[in-house]
Amino acid sequence: MKKLCLTIFSLGFCLVNVQCNSDSAKDLEKKKSLATDSLPKNPVSTFKWIEGKFELNSNQGKYREIWKKVNENEYEGMGYFFINIDTVFMMNMKLYKLANSIKIDYKVKGQNGGNVTEFVLTNQNENLFVFENPFRSFPSVMQYKFLNDTSINVVQRGFEDNKEKLREYTISRVKD
Repeated sequence: MKKLCLTIFSLGFCLVNVQCNSDSAKDLEKKKSLATDSLPKNPVSTFKWIEGKFELNSNQGKYREIWKKVNENEYEGMGYFFINIDTVFMMNMKLYKLANSIKIDYKVKGQNGGNVTEFVLTNQNENLFVFENPFRSFPSVMQYKFLNDTSINVVQRGFEDNKEKLREYTISRVKD
């Protein structure tokens, strides 16, 4: 039953199966430097809109994501999917600034050997933030678009079984 629920939740949060693709480490470094050239002085503060609680309701269950500010350079989040009262998926997230890059990490309970999957900010504008990990098959790109005070559009892109795959959904802010 648990496997079935996780399959149903293929809505977008299964960050497993780390596989390399044809991009090299040199390509990743080039993308990192391009992204950091345009970073604002206090770049993590530009993510203040992510703070709070968000939800996505579906026929299969409910996904909830909660973010809080840790300090000027870091936000922490937790995401989970539940059906009725049973939690069938859980992950911890961290959005943070290093000396010359901004990263977002995902750690999915019971998957990927308990290891963190890291994405690097490669592109941004006022309300669009693109994180990439070219060493993954799917998702290798996580895109967050701040739509308004109540909604964030999330797009996941990559390849699965040698086919391009795209998953898109919108999470909405909820009050406590």
